[in-house]
Amino acid sequence: MPLAPGAWLRPYYLQRYGAMIKAAMEALASGEIALLAHCQKEAWLLLEMPQEIPSLKPEQLKMMIVLEALFEQVRHEKAPTLPSRLASIFTWPVPEVAQRVREAYSPGGAFTAA
Repeated sequence: MPLAPGAWLRPYYLQRYGAMIKAAMEALASGEIALLAHCQKEAWLLLEMPQEIPSLKPEQLKMMIVLEALFEQVRHEKAPTLPSRLASIFTWPVPEVAQRVREAYSPGGAFTAA
């Protein structure tokens, strides 16, 4: 099912946490102890989910930020010319595939199969 001209695509919700992902990347580069210290900072401890994504808990968001930091770190090391996932929009060929991805990787997550 092709997208209609002018169809609106939602950007990846973690894009808005780019600064936090970058800070987590810097902590990761310094090692496990630095990452643990980073995760004890006040801004990290007070992080809440935005209202438009109520199904994720703050701890899940924090996990996703660290996971994206790992993905970005690997991308910088292995394929620095490829675009960041944070600047990407994820699409699937049909709604059924999007639904399967959502169920497998993001139950109650931030995207919908229209």
